[in-house]
Amino acid sequence: MTKLSITQAWNESTDYIGHHFGALFTVALAFNMVPSLALQLLGPGQGQPPRLGPWLLLVPVVLVLSIAGSLTLNSLALGREAVVGRAIAHGFRRTLPVLGATLLVLFAGFVLLVVLVIASGVDLKHADPMVLAASSRFRALMLVFLLVALFFAVRLLMLNPVAAAEPLGPIGILKRSWILTGRAFWKLLALLALLLILFFVISIVVKIALGSLVFLAFGAPQAGNLSTLVLLLLSGIVNAGLAVCVVTLLARIYVQLAGDSPIKGT
Repeated sequence: MTKLSITQAWNESTDYIGHHFGALFTVALAFNMVPSLALQLLGPGQGQPPRLGPWLLLVPVVLVLSIAGSLTLNSLALGREAVVGRAIAHGFRRTLPVLGATLLVLFAGFVLLVVLVIASGVDLKHADPMVLAASSRFRALMLVFLLVALFFAVRLLMLNPVAAAEPLGPIGILKRSWILTGRAFWKLLALLALLLILFFVISIVVKIALGSLVFLAFGAPQAGNLSTLVLLLLSGIVNAGLAVCVVTLLARIYVQLAGDSPIKGT
């Protein structure tokens, strides 16, 4: 059984990112930030309810590009491809299996939620939202769902690295990730919890710091104005940098769990 060292994975990640940050960051900007920015600009504003419109056509495009971008970064971080163009091509080739696996997971989550709602006897159709939120039964239902979702999130952490490294179909990807993460579940759970806390703190800091700077330079952000655009751009850049770090770290964790040799910096 492979013993996982998060410290080793982190050291390998920082070394690899230090040598190849430009290429990795460019991929993250092109496949994650730009499509997401377009969706946010064309879709309903923050705090507004979703509405039908042409922006819905962007949703599957953004999803596919996001998956392809993650697979591209994994291909590079795993050393499967050394040329960005080839890594992108490989990422698109492996997008369909990952999309299939993702849809299977989403369907399973939906079924689980329906089963929990039926078992709890909560009437979502006729219940008042405020009363429902205050219901102890509803809160218990959500807690169970979140705990189960967290468990599956850990077991599927290796989904993208597996898809980038191994020629498996959707079910094969899920099975392989399940097997690999079972070897170090508690370490991966602690890592995921740490990452979630870190992302929450960073998002608060970025929102306050960048929001204050943008407010001083361009005024209060409002729907469609320059201040909102600048804030979205800056947030997207920060998120792209975080994506590079997280994807590379998970790729290096996969290398240990799968027993591959580490990448040497060049």
